[in-house]
Amino acid sequence: MPEFLQLRRYSLILFATAVCYSPLMVAQSYPHWFLFPQSIPCPAHAVGYARTSYYQDSAFVRAFHFACEVYAINRRSTIVGSDAFWATEGGTVKMSSEYEEQFDTALCEQVLHRFVIVDKFVDSKITIILAADSTCLSAPLQKNLVKSEKLPKPEWVTTLPSEKGYAHAVGMAERYYYETSSWNIAEQHARLNLARQKHTKLESLQKSSVITGEALQRQSVAATLEGIAIVARWRDPENEILYVLSRMKLQ
Repeated sequence: MPEFLQLRRYSLILFATAVCYSPLMVAQSYPHWFLFPQSIPCPAHAVGYARTSYYQDSAFVRAFHFACEVYAINRRSTIVGSDAFWATEGGTVKMSSEYEEQFDTALCEQVLHRFVIVDKFVDSKITIILAADSTCLSAPLQKNLVKSEKLPKPEWVTTLPSEKGYAHAVGMAERYYYETSSWNIAEQHARLNLARQKHTKLESLQKSSVITGEALQRQSVAATLEGIAIVARWRDPENEILYVLSRMKLQ
């Protein structure tokens, strides 16, 4: 067990609704390596992002620290939490969603000293960096920009890939005013869905009568994830929804 653990608490519902949504659909380009991380020729790497700042160097620093944190989380993390639902004959409503992520901060510190910024992308709202070992500086990285509105809807958005020895999961989030929050939520959702595949327990408290039937259901998750990789990202230009495809090698 890691000697030092950091705890990340988040409510996927409350956090998402707390951020103001911008309904404006704006054409957006991203680096090829951001949308298709599998093309990155560096075995150990991490992508980080931050809101673009007047002081651009500070945005690079925040994005770099975020990349190191995500790298540590994807290497090994534990997710514990639950969703609560109220089920009636008229349908099912989600009442709450609370989760915690635990990860080794010592690994994050190691990455901060080991990785360098290999490439960076800046526009008016988001700053994205690719961090990796310095040997990646000379790697044949695809740095061209890809316009998101020209990409067709990937098949994995509706049908998960079938790859022997791996579990896949998709995370999604609406595009909010701060795009960084949306990508972060989508990645959190992807990790949570991997955890749900690994271990989910459903508890139900029934309350019924001759006329109606009701049930309070709680879906709890407790799983340790290792070796998570982001396979692809896609932004739906019509509905302004951001998607992340992740995978994890089965133990």
